[in-house]
Amino acid sequence: HLAEFPRDMLMVRVAQRLYVLGCSSVGAAVPNYPQELFTLMKSVAPEYGDDWAFQGQYAFAHHENGLLDEALKLAEGSLAQRPTNAVASHSITHVYFERGDASGGNDFLGNWLPGFDDRATYHVHLSWHLALFELALGHYERALEIYDTGIRPSVVAKSALSLNDSASLLWRLQMYGAAAPPGLMGELSAQAAPAAERMGPAFRDSHAALAFAVAADDQSMTRMMDGLRAAADKGDKLAGEVTLPLVQGISAFVHQDYTEAVRLMEPLFGQDARYDQLARIGGSHAQREVFEDTLTEAYLRAGQFDKAEALLGQRLKRRESPRDLFWLARAQEADGNREAAEISVQQARGGWRDADPDSQETAALAGLADRIG
Repeated sequence: HLAEFPRDMLMVRVAQRLYVLGCSSVGAAVPNYPQELFTLMKSVAPEYGDDWAFQGQYAFAHHENGLLDEALKLAEGSLAQRPTNAVASHSITHVYFERGDASGGNDFLGNWLPGFDDRATYHVHLSWHLALFELALGHYERALEIYDTGIRPSVVAKSALSLNDSASLLWRLQMYGAAAPPGLMGELSAQAAPAAERMGPAFRDSHAALAFAVAADDQSMTRMMDGLRAAADKGDKLAGEVTLPLVQGISAFVHQDYTEAVRLMEPLFGQDARYDQLARIGGSHAQREVFEDTLTEAYLRAGQFDKAEALLGQRLKRRESPRDLFWLARAQEADGNREAAEISVQQARGGWRDADPDSQETAALAGLADRIG
């Protein structure tokens, strides 16, 4: 359709959303969907010139392929023409994320978001990004405040579209050692409930698993896994090869079977392949990172420190992260490499200078520093 009607902006947007939701091919999706999305957007780009709406969407395709400078130029050009354009602000936010600049991203989005209509669906997702920046800086209380006022299902329009934001943020908090208040868990499980009754897009189902995990809703998790298993038995490759093992891995993690969680999840990251299989579920790098975080923590808790160090080394080559440095120090100390662990701890503490002093993660970092110091 777009080959014949490249100026059909609505269809361009629909196509992008289908890619992001893991619907880029029937029943299987593709691990290199970011490149395929970029190819599609590039093919119609000559028709749009400096059109602000297209520039914002084209920026997304760029940063998901590692073209950060180009993405920023496109997004800033779009925002200059249309200062209220959330799509452009979203891509600028992603560039800050990809560069590991949580402080800069926090400043940018914290200044831009208050002027954006809080009734818009995008407001929820951008609030999630803002909360992620706060978490990266070690500001747990502020992240929970943002969740409570701009993300949680009971205070925003009821929509399955925001499940990925609410579930992934609360799962991160729980995994990092700052469990969410019990009152938040029931409504999160209720938001994810449709996934237990009927299989949907892989991206939704993967985040529903996080919601059920946070809420300790084993019954819903089991029903969802049964549905995915039935679909896989009928030949659904995406369910069988990606979604089911991912969900099973999350379930194993919740039940503290970290070795099993690693066994199930590790093949999805395809470190020996050109593309991670996990990309088949759709989403952005920022959204899929929660699953990589889960695998990293599973490595550490399973005592597979060499694998944790290798994965964290790859991540730290891409961008800075105090949390990754803290995790790296944990692995290094456990492996007996105290000198390297001491350096990693010092770097992590530098990045978390203003972190909440009473958080469990801050206390764990201080305890690690005492042990190796």
